[in-house]
Amino acid sequence: MHRLAALSLAILGATGSASAQGLTYIADPIDNGTSSTGNVIPLAASSSFDESRCHYFFPAQFLPGTGGAIVGIEFSIQSAAAIPYQLLEFSLDHSTGTGLSTTFASNLTSPQLVYSIANQTEVRTNGWNRIDFQTPFFYDGTSSLVLESRKIVDRPATPTGTGATRVLVWPRRTDTVPPVWAYGVFGSGASSAAVATTTYNTEVITRLIFRGATTLTIDSTRNVTGNASRAFYHIGATVTLTTQGAPNAPMGTFFETSILPAGISIPGFGGELWLPTLSYLIDSGALDASGLKSFSANIPSDPTLVGLQANFQSLVLSSSVDFTNVVLAPVAAF
Repeated sequence: MHRLAALSLAILGATGSASAQGLTYIADPIDNGTSSTGNVIPLAASSSFDESRCHYFFPAQFLPGTGGAIVGIEFSIQSAAAIPYQLLEFSLDHSTGTGLSTTFASNLTSPQLVYSIANQTEVRTNGWNRIDFQTPFFYDGTSSLVLESRKIVDRPATPTGTGATRVLVWPRRTDTVPPVWAYGVFGSGASSAAVATTTYNTEVITRLIFRGATTLTIDSTRNVTGNASRAFYHIGATVTLTTQGAPNAPMGTFFETSILPAGISIPGFGGELWLPTLSYLIDSGALDASGLKSFSANIPSDPTLVGLQANFQSLVLSSSVDFTNVVLAPVAAF
């Protein structure tokens, strides 16, 4: 571990930043709000889906190992709307599991209600929409997370628009856990269902907003000429990685084609190491005055790369040396 410490100091420099750190976020499964496909179940108003109870799973490797307060969530909204909610609630819970049961109670041990409104109209606009939690949730830095949402859209109050949330189109992710949910018409009681009626086939695009965490996000271009649902991370696409943390902090970003089965805690380092080695440094420097540093690279137009999983993790030196969460790019065909 002394070699790892020496490597980190050589990359980052011997002087860190003690600047105060503000809000950062993780994006699941991608930091991109331009998907062509939306879903009405989580938040939207749609007569057959006006009630729902949903569970979402965030694996530990994709969450910041430094922990921190989760203060909100963002959804990418596909269509503007004014939605009268009879009820809208979010709860969070730590999880040591690896997936979701269709029995909602089996996914929860000690859920904390972080947001609740009743008989209130919410305006949704096209693009990212933030919901600020009324009570922060303090993430422990090692567990996975379960997010629960419940909604009842007041159909008699006549919603305007739908407010569908964007979802990942392609490539479908096999390494993550899709949401489970129950849904029904207004008055069906689906918001209090005990059992999920559907396991979705892809992920809802979200951002979890943290205070004081060191994070990494990933985005990708996609050529949608002739195919609006074409994959992110296709060969020839440009991938952008953004490290978030304390302003002006030195950093390095690393690459591997696999991750460890469990994160490793290293004395003197915050967070957990998920990459098998730190052999492949692809970016280094310092975060800017806003606490951000982005790095972009093109995926070669080589068909033999299709199916490769590229994994990334950053190391940031502020008041401590911290590992970020992992992000990954499953290389897809054009």
